[in-house]
Amino acid sequence: MNNWLEYFPENVLERGYSYHLHGFVRHLNYTSKYLSATVSGTEDYKVVITWDEKTNMTCDCLYAIEGKKCKHMAAVLFAYEERPIKKSNYSLSELSSLVSSASSSLVRELLTEILIEHPQFIERFKVKMPFHAINYSDKLTTIIHKYDHIIKKNKNRKTAKFIMEMRKFIQEAVESLIQQNAYLPAFELINEVIATLETFYWEPEDERTLLLIEDCYYLWKELLAEAPHAEKRQMFSWFVCQVDHTDASYSKRYSIKILKEDFREKEFSNQKKKIDKKTKETVKKDDFNEK
Repeated sequence: MNNWLEYFPENVLERGYSYHLHGFVRHLNYTSKYLSATVSGTEDYKVVITWDEKTNMTCDCLYAIEGKKCKHMAAVLFAYEERPIKKSNYSLSELSSLVSSASSSLVRELLTEILIEHPQFIERFKVKMPFHAINYSDKLTTIIHKYDHIIKKNKNRKTAKFIMEMRKFIQEAVESLIQQNAYLPAFELINEVIATLETFYWEPEDERTLLLIEDCYYLWKELLAEAPHAEKRQMFSWFVCQVDHTDASYSKRYSIKILKEDFREKEFSNQKKKIDKKTKETVKKDDFNEK
């Protein structure tokens, strides 16, 4: 059965593949036109798939009963595709050594040839890629271009629509990346959104802008609570840079807030003191100039 991946949304494929990897597919039976298995979840679900002139898939989970293609179906198809067919004459260590000794360009070239000759593996290869390989930056750019002429004119109604779409995008994208433990890509994506607001010189007091900035602020906090310490250090450097080198008041304001609230470890204390001192001096200077 070829090209079955196109029947499923990406998120369903991702969850189905996870079920397969965790060994939730049992009692796999198949012929040249028939496939059945039991998939463990909150309950055991029976999946039956047939293909001849037309492909038919059934599962007794609620999602499939509504007529949708479910993760249990995807899990069974992954298990079927990756079933042991013929044992290699090479051991895993021998194959690993062989691949390791090849140059990356040779591996890429050979993989490209295999995908051209066997197009049924293209979607399967994409699914095996890390989920965060989805280019969210391109998706962000698409949204910005969609509203570019409207944003520059700052038209209230349509600018509000832009903010709404951006809020939905960043929340869904970051949550998806967090689920894959892709903390730095998620962090960089939030920063791209902040940079977009700075590019268009929107006032921080603008209520629409504040909604999006608040979203970014809470997503930053969520990332910092879960990210490994080494990645947290990299994030710390970015916030310090924002405080030291940016004039965008909302970016700077929230960076100072984050530094105070979310970097309480001792190793950050000296640099935080320097930032705090510099911030107070800047405030005093601004107060003096106003007088």
